[in-house]
Amino acid sequence: MQPLEAFNHLPPAAQLLYTWEHGYYLAARPGKAPGLIKLYQVGALFVEIHFRNPNEFEVVRAFRDPGLLLPYLDQLNLDDLLA
Repeated sequence: MQPLEAFNHLPPAAQLLYTWEHGYYLAARPGKAPGLIKLYQVGALFVEIHFRNPNEFEVVRAFRDPGLLLPYLDQLNLDDLLA
């Protein structure tokens, strides 16, 4: 099973736990008011978590398509990748 498929088969609570234990925070963008969507890199995947408030959150989606990173490009530092 591919990593994206394996991640998507996990229950939502396990997805969150796995993201927090193995992921690296990359950026955030506004979600549905007053929410916030945070982007994490988890191995070869990217995971977005929607925070409605500090105590209420859920995985929005996991993906591999770099095109879905466009909403975050103004926040990501790509200097290390270009050097």
